[in-house]
Amino acid sequence: MYNRSVKRTWLAMLLLTTAVFGQEGVATTGKLSVRQAGTKEKGRERNFYITAQGAHVLPVVKDGAGWSTRFYLTNLENRDVRMFCEHVAKDGAAMVLETNIGRGDGAQIDLLRYGTFTFATTGTGSTLTEGWTYCYADLDADRIGGHIVVRQEGVDGQPAREFTIPMLPDYAPKFVVPFPDRTAFRSELLLVNTAIETPSTIQVRLFTRNEISIDPITLQPGEQRVIDLTEQFNLVNFTAASLVVEVAEGTKFVTGTLLRRSDTGGPVVFLPLAEYIE
Repeated sequence: MYNRSVKRTWLAMLLLTTAVFGQEGVATTGKLSVRQAGTKEKGRERNFYITAQGAHVLPVVKDGAGWSTRFYLTNLENRDVRMFCEHVAKDGAAMVLETNIGRGDGAQIDLLRYGTFTFATTGTGSTLTEGWTYCYADLDADRIGGHIVVRQEGVDGQPAREFTIPMLPDYAPKFVVPFPDRTAFRSELLLVNTAIETPSTIQVRLFTRNEISIDPITLQPGEQRVIDLTEQFNLVNFTAASLVVEVAEGTKFVTGTLLRRSDTGGPVVFLPLAEYIE
């Protein structure tokens, strides 16, 4: 099980010099270090202190079997900031990634003020590795931001496709997302339990003319799960609805996004979740 309960010892520091741009647009340098895979050290302690603009979760990471992911990480402060990224598999275990800056299940990044650093998975593996990434600053009050670009190379004459996902907040105990019509698209709800130790039970309800619910879903610590809503709700055609997701039991540290994809293999669209206000 993935665990951030004690201080992490960062091993085998791979120091890189990279160009980033500060407030004045002047090229400066930053350093990044990658932790080697296979370390026996447990995860670094993470406090659940969320700043007003706090966002830490990159909910989808794919690598291998034609997929790759590029990370864009930004320091939103006017001073240097140290941040960490920790890769988590779908089942909550640590996830090892091959990237262009080294192999490991986490990274330490030193960003200068307003600096941005980017790195990418290699995408060379024959099997698909997928999960999510948690990013946080060394100091809780420091603000960070970022996004990822997930790319699938074209196969069988189909063009390559890619989609961009912003860094999400840690949690939303109850959130809502508009649910567009079914025509030519499938809708999939991607949920992540960002908690370290506690499972969470999720209730998903669809509001059309009547309220429709599916059986409660339990997410284990660190688990990522994709739910095909088109199948779960036996949808055929409808014009409008809203989707409400509520954490019924356990930790409130659950976040997610709605995926809209074409049945014919077209682009994937991500719809953000909004806080549900009674």
